Amino acid sequence: MSAVILHPTDWLAELRSHIAPLHEVPNSDHDPFYSGWPMNYYEGLAQIRKVVLGNAVESFWYALINVVLTHLFPSDSGFLVLPQPVPARDHREATDSMIFWIRMVASSPKREGRGYVIVVWEAKPEWAYGSFSGEMEADNQMRTRLLDVSRTWDQEAPLIIGISSFGPRFHVYTKFRGKHIQPPRRSNDAMYESEDVWPGSHHQFIIHRESGHKALELVRDICLEILQHEMGPVVLEHVHALIQSLKASEGDERERT
Repeated sequence: MSAVILHPTDWLAELRSHIAPLHEVPNSDHDPFYSGWPMNYYEGLAQIRKVVLGNAVESFWYALINVVLTHLFPSDSGFLVLPQPVPARDHREATDSMIFWIRMVASSPKREGRGYVIVVWEAKPEWAYGSFSGEMEADNQMRTRLLDVSRTWDQEAPLIIGISSFGPRFHVYTKFRGKHIQPPRRSNDAMYESEDVWPGSHHQFIIHRESGHKALELVRDICLEILQHEMGPVVLEHVHALIQSLKASEGDERERT
């Protein structure tokens, strides 16, 4: 899942070919622990694991996701990480999820200096994982969120990536401009079968497993490649230097741990 170089001609077709690993199911029998995130992530993880799952404060996970995203998209990357609580429907209802917007903010000549949202991460507490109704609701919410974003940014964004998570587990959605959301929604027949669990293929990436790290690194690399395309060849050298710098820092972090 290393960074790819997209040719100017038919670069969207090449981009489509490189997102395939985001829709694959990782092999849980060969998915080692990943130790290269910032130390704050593991310290927070250790704190969460000391709490009974149903009592774990959901905001703990929001903080850890923010650590991961700001590591992947530092302030000089051309992107901003923008956390935003999902408003409760009324004053008696607690917020049960957090949205992280990854917005391309580098001034693009093609967009008259306008940036746009490129990744939407909707995070929910870990205790909700495994519930048929909870996971079906998360799937519906992410699809609705991507459609809303695409209606606003579809003329700008060639690709919008959605990430739905329960604690450290996450599932990736993609929507190319003018195309359907992938993976497809479950059929109505399958949706209402007498089953009490959501399909095993959902939320199988884990942030602190190797497959989760590679998937998130691929999301980062795809965003940088889109930035390269938007900004033109003048930033090509800068983008690839940034990718190499990020990979080197991750390698140093693994050696320290």
